[in-house]
Amino acid sequence: MKLTYDNAVKTLQGLGISQIPTIGEEPNIELHEPLSVEPTDDEALKGKIIREFQPGYIYEKNGTTKVISAAKVIVGQ
Repeated sequence: MKLTYDNAVKTLQGLGISQIPTIGEEPNIELHEPLSVEPTDDEALKGKIIREFQPGYIYEKNGTTKVISAAKVIVGQ
């Protein structure tokens, strides 16, 4: 299973497709789709993404950047 997954990831990277970074990032309307907010005690995480509900993917190749699907995330409040 791991080998199949690793091969799939390599193939996608070769095509210019990668996963959108989420945890600890500030929400970006073009890359992230906030589904909810949750309270957090960590001041550094307030207003930032604390959980990823569903990963998102982006296509970047030859100067072209397109969001394939936005990451669905939960933001700290």
